[in-house]
Amino acid sequence: MLPPQEQEIRILVVHQQMGYLVIKWTELLAAPDVPLHAWGELAVATTAGEKSEARYFVRPASGGDDENVRIRFDSAPVLSPDGSWVFKGLPAGPCQLGTYHEPMDAGPVVTIENGKTARLDFRSKRRTVVGQILLPAEKVATEEPLAHLRLRRILPDPPSMPAGLDEAKRREWFLAHRETPEGRQRRAGSFERTFTIDPQGRFRIDDLEHGWYRMVAIFFRSLPREANAQPTVAGLATKDFQLIAGEGEFDLGTLPLAPPDSIRFG
Repeated sequence: MLPPQEQEIRILVVHQQMGYLVIKWTELLAAPDVPLHAWGELAVATTAGEKSEARYFVRPASGGDDENVRIRFDSAPVLSPDGSWVFKGLPAGPCQLGTYHEPMDAGPVVTIENGKTARLDFRSKRRTVVGQILLPAEKVATEEPLAHLRLRRILPDPPSMPAGLDEAKRREWFLAHRETPEGRQRRAGSFERTFTIDPQGRFRIDDLEHGWYRMVAIFFRSLPREANAQPTVAGLATKDFQLIAGEGEFDLGTLPLAPPDSIRFG
């Protein structure tokens, strides 16, 4: 039972199993018996399958039939028997796949259809990287904040900023460069992901595109309690590598730790 409406409004009808409907108030008055649209799905096949965590999420993308109607939804995926991550209960229209800790705009856009399953398969264009960091003999923390574990993509050096610019001009130059084709390409190619290690230092990083990467792992014994103080470091491991096309896992082997006295901050 709905009260009379003085304005044209949209009504969203949702049923968890049967489907959904977005309808205008006047359309509902003219035809009160309305069919629901069946939910769509998105299945994502990854290099990790059931070994990975649910790193992906989806959100509505621009380009729908009606930009004034944006349906927000819970995008937590479930693992299917074949090892794919499946997003259920998606409304029809374009959606963008995102990965936590990566730029959202870099994710692919896929069109969801009512009652159908769209599919994305990353296994032919991405690989899994594995290896082991040789931890110090004394016990150290393997999680934040005492363990700084990052994987970044290595990009070409940006152009040099002109000399002699004041702070306002430097910011203006930086913002202008970001909008150039080179700047947009650099932003799209930027990448940083945290990763985890087990107590023996072993790691596994799934679904990486081909290219050059730098891995950095810093282990702290303690963090500074005062401003301008430096942390106490147990060791650092770093590795630059090129991930090339192929099948199977890419093994970086064992990464040794640099001694604490070789690490400089600032």
